[in-house]
Amino acid sequence: MSVISTESALEFLREDKEELNDDEIYELNRMILASETFVKKYTGIADISEHEDLKLATLFVIQSMYDNRSFVVEDDKLHPTAKTILDMNSENLL
Repeated sequence: MSVISTESALEFLREDKEELNDDEIYELNRMILASETFVKKYTGIADISEHEDLKLATLFVIQSMYDNRSFVVEDDKLHPTAKTILDMNSENLL
């Protein structure tokens, strides 16, 4: 189950669900799942639902994917606030 709902993502993206077709909603939901996976793997935190700052970082990653229509997150294109939040919560330090 996703931590970020479709409605929350749409609100953050300032999109109206009524103006999107089924394929666009499907793609957004895939972006939500991909973003949550990215945040979990980046930080090493399996359950991000208890971390409000990680939910916000996830929304920034979703926004980046949505704006660029890409499922690839490049480190140099990651929103600076999202990167800071992720770095502060990262348990995957080498």
